[in-house]
Amino acid sequence: MKNTLTIVAHVRAKRGMEQLMISEQMRLVAATKNSPGCLRYELHRSSRDKVEVTFVEEWETRELWQAHMESQHIAAFRTTAGHTIDDFTLYELHQIA
Repeated sequence: MKNTLTIVAHVRAKRGMEQLMISEQMRLVAATKNSPGCLRYELHRSSRDKVEVTFVEEWETRELWQAHMESQHIAAFRTTAGHTIDDFTLYELHQIA
């Protein structure tokens, strides 16, 4: 059992805006992978619907994840692509088995 924080975030783009959203999310992935406390930061695209993606992240601590959420690259994403998001659901998880 790990004592890390796992984040699963499901994101749905507005129809017609998925290309912009995903290209900006790819930038976010590149900028985040070397962030302090980031153990895993992956972006997955739905095989059923091209407007849906899922982030799978693992962080050493919740505090380091929160620092990421307040980072300059998250702020830049919100500015350039925040308007492309139709729906967003985030889960904070701790592995139990």
